[in-house]
Amino acid sequence: MRSWQRWRGQHGEQMAVQFLQCQGYRILHQNYRCRGGEVDIVAWDGPTLVFIEVKTKGQALFGAPQAMVDARKQKKIAHVAMVYVQQHQL
Repeated sequence: MRSWQRWRGQHGEQMAVQFLQCQGYRILHQNYRCRGGEVDIVAWDGPTLVFIEVKTKGQALFGAPQAMVDARKQKKIAHVAMVYVQQHQL
């Protein structure tokens, strides 16, 4: 990955963290990784544990960010979430 793409992704994640904190989310982890994959942000939204995938796009030319999280990626996030819940005994 090019350094500017990595920078843009990291910058987007930081913007997402700031936004979520302003909305009252309590951030637990950023870039949580396990054997089965990775999730960008893990946070509490009140009593709800939330797993967040951040997509930073420069243009809308290639579709909406939510379209970039396909069924395979959703399944991977769900797996990482289960591992997280088990590891942290939640």
